[in-house]
Amino acid sequence: MFLSRKAPPACPHFGICGGCYYPSDAYEHSLKVKDENLRSQFSSLLSTHSSFLGIVPASQLSDFRNKMEFSFFQTVDGKKALGLMSNKKPRFAVPIASCFVAGDTFISCLESVRSWWYNHPEISAYFAPKNKGSLISLIIRKSNVSGELLIVITSSGATEYKLSPKQVDALVDNLLATTLPITSVVWEEKHAQRGHPTFFSQKILHGQGFLWQKLPATTKARDLLFKVYAKSFFQPNPQQAALIPQIIADFIRPTGKEQILDLFCGAGTLGICLADSVKTVQGIEIVPDAVNSAKENIFINQLEEKVSVSLSDAKTFCRSLTTFSPERSLTSAILHPDVVIVDPPRCGMQSKTLKYLIRINAPRIIYVSCNPKTQLEECLSLSKEGYKLTSMKAVDQFPFTNHIENIVLMEKTKALP
Repeated sequence: MFLSRKAPPACPHFGICGGCYYPSDAYEHSLKVKDENLRSQFSSLLSTHSSFLGIVPASQLSDFRNKMEFSFFQTVDGKKALGLMSNKKPRFAVPIASCFVAGDTFISCLESVRSWWYNHPEISAYFAPKNKGSLISLIIRKSNVSGELLIVITSSGATEYKLSPKQVDALVDNLLATTLPITSVVWEEKHAQRGHPTFFSQKILHGQGFLWQKLPATTKARDLLFKVYAKSFFQPNPQQAALIPQIIADFIRPTGKEQILDLFCGAGTLGICLADSVKTVQGIEIVPDAVNSAKENIFINQLEEKVSVSLSDAKTFCRSLTTFSPERSLTSAILHPDVVIVDPPRCGMQSKTLKYLIRINAPRIIYVSCNPKTQLEECLSLSKEGYKLTSMKAVDQFPFTNHIENIVLMEKTKALP
């Protein structure tokens, strides 16, 4: 089960920067710990030893991330650092000079921004508790189609801390003067004022402001393209992310007649990847930008006849399937789902959504989670309502950390009373 492979080079920042929990030569050990933890956590639901199909190891142990976020930090005496936040207290930014999980391209870009900032002593780092200072974060995104880079700088939008056009231009010029494949630079401002909701505004300074990413369809007949904007969600380890819809397809063994309800669908990635294998997919998402992105990617991949996404919270939609409520019009695309996929945030579905999901009485529920603890609690609730865990498989998306993506199939074994 556990692979033997050459470890990445030793990291000089291990134990300080807070990114990796295990040294680079201990991958098999970290994987074994995750396996044992999952088996122990779900022991009460795993009816047979074969129910747990193990963890799919990472296919790539270095240079696997397509997104990194770095923080601008400044001490009270003015010492600057741009890097990853430490896991020590009090927290500080570690000005990393290498990172094997990200790769040299990310570090070169980081060093270019760092050099610009260090040469501008008048520009400070943002301090959130007092809403003071200018620079907040640097996000670097990399396309797995072309290798191109999208850069996002976030700073304060407060009048007294806004950077001047000359300062901003100097940074863009500094980035574009490198040999890095930078095709988009986006500037984002945070507007925070006491007594008012915090919001962010964006301006594209260079390029189109998006990247192309790809994932394979579960039929493996084609690659699917995704238009990813500056702050759009897309899995940071695409090699491993591609395994998740494939595992779901293996669990449900689609015949092409299935109607799928995809709750917490985000930008619709799972549904789009499954679409060629099933009849229809109805996605539900509460974030407007994610819904717009999903609709765009459905169109790009010519799946308008199979996939649709509605703006709604999961609780409201599930309730509309079980009651004659005013929201019933939302359900025109699907009334009796054969499979419900849930991929909620770390906090889980929450009790009311779970209550209405149970009332839908779908034959199969696929639960995808990056937080097995919450996932287990909600799967236990499903088991009390006639569902049985029949298959479970995990994907190691974040090597050298304690994080895991777990996929569970719950099947209905008895009718509701």
